[in-house]
Amino acid sequence: MKNNIFLTIIIPAFNAERYIEGCLNKINKEVQSTPILKESVEVIIVDDCSSDNTFQLAHTAKNYLKSIDIRIERHTINKQQGAARNTGLKAANGKYVWFVDVDDIINDHSLIELSDLITYSDADIIQFHAMAMAMDGQTFTEDYHKDSLGPMTGIQYLEYEAKLKYSNRIRASWSKLLRREFLINNSLYFHEGIYWEDVVHTLKCFIAAQKVIYVPLVAYVYMQTPNSDMRGAQNGRKYADTIRFCADSCMELIQNDVSQRIIDSMKPYYNKVLLKYAKNLKALSQKELECFIKIVQTLNLDYIEPCLGTDCHNWLKHQDEIVKCWKGESI
Repeated sequence: MKNNIFLTIIIPAFNAERYIEGCLNKINKEVQSTPILKESVEVIIVDDCSSDNTFQLAHTAKNYLKSIDIRIERHTINKQQGAARNTGLKAANGKYVWFVDVDDIINDHSLIELSDLITYSDADIIQFHAMAMAMDGQTFTEDYHKDSLGPMTGIQYLEYEAKLKYSNRIRASWSKLLRREFLINNSLYFHEGIYWEDVVHTLKCFIAAQKVIYVPLVAYVYMQTPNSDMRGAQNGRKYADTIRFCADSCMELIQNDVSQRIIDSMKPYYNKVLLKYAKNLKALSQKELECFIKIVQTLNLDYIEPCLGTDCHNWLKHQDEIVKCWKGESI
């Protein structure tokens, strides 16, 4: 293991030939403009059994971007993003890891702004902000706190966000740096083989974290690409995994005995998601509906009602109620 690596950037990539070079070129530019980190950043690309030229283009970039350490891991079968992130984490040498999606970019000057924290901090989580960018270049940034915060525990951070009535910042893996040893020592790996695996993962990280620092920096650019998991074609698995992250998040909140204020701050989001998918279920074909039902029947829904205090999930308890929603006969 290399001892001089402060940051590992982990990039899961599946059929990403349109994006991989742009993502890597931006990272290279940021590393080269951050003298303190020039020799201390590694990039791990995890090709998740792509069927296009992702793997070849990654190797091409590795050959011409010689100023940064690029390593390429390759899955022989497609395992989805959670597994790719875990592969990258297990191969990482960095003090911190940054999970970057291949169709996104890190923002201008982000590394130089974060470099002192990356080098000298021992925080478990360094939280920052992100902005969205449409394909036409228009950007959107939600309001965010303009002062630095911490160090504080992860629970204290969740309490702070609850006080502000803002909980969106914690859900995505790419909006934070995570200390590698903190993840490994707490077995904080991603759930594999599902969609939206980072929602529950980040919640677990904050519950476990003993030291969190918040930086008022827009360090990440989330590109609103048409073929992303969120904006691409929907199916029964994606719908069911949305229900999964609601159910599993409720379980984490209850089992870890977090405060009612934290739970109350998150209730509106999860209630909204559950009702939205009940109404949208009719968009699925019968085949995809059957897939949805099969997965939902394996989920533990017992924590939703005690956590959210509503019956917005009752339609999920019985197959005939799910079918009624699909037919538009209820909700």
